[in-house]
Amino acid sequence: MTHRNIQLDLAETHPTILLNTLRAGLAKKSPRIELEIIGPGCIMADTALMLYDELMNRPPGIFLTTNARSCLLNGAVLLWLAGEHRTMRHDAWIQVDSTIQLPESGKRKSKSSNLAPSEPPIRSSDESPSDTDYRIIARYLDMYLPLEDVSDRRVFVPELHDLGLIDDIESEMELAQIFSHAKSTTSDSPKLEK
Repeated sequence: MTHRNIQLDLAETHPTILLNTLRAGLAKKSPRIELEIIGPGCIMADTALMLYDELMNRPPGIFLTTNARSCLLNGAVLLWLAGEHRTMRHDAWIQVDSTIQLPESGKRKSKSSNLAPSEPPIRSSDESPSDTDYRIIARYLDMYLPLEDVSDRRVFVPELHDLGLIDDIESEMELAQIFSHAKSTTSDSPKLEK
């Protein structure tokens, strides 16, 4: 089975370079891709949204494993959550600041029926562009995490496992060993003759 690694270095601050790195890796015909997230663990909100969109709209049939080699903050957490399978350095953590959970105030109801009901227009005087991006990130993060419980806390690997975001590798290995042993025992057992 073909396996491909993409290394996304968040120390790179230019969105185009990050996007091109991701696109180049996803363009290769590989059914399994491991995205290694390294660097300072933080990323501009709009860049995080752009890269998350690219990951979520990757070609069909690609199984994505995301591996956090660094601790992750806010929008960078979103990139890690985009994988079907997630791993993380054993002493790493994620953090979502409470400022990312912005109130819904400042939204204006639209009189136009052409706009999506989930995102009514916002007056630029009511909310900064970065606040809008953080609110969108919060909406996506809320699909994976109980934001009220994890905000302003560093959430480590055991808690991420409890939340179902990281698989228990040791248990998986134990089960694989048990089933492989059971399979070999079954194939070695004598067959009953009729």
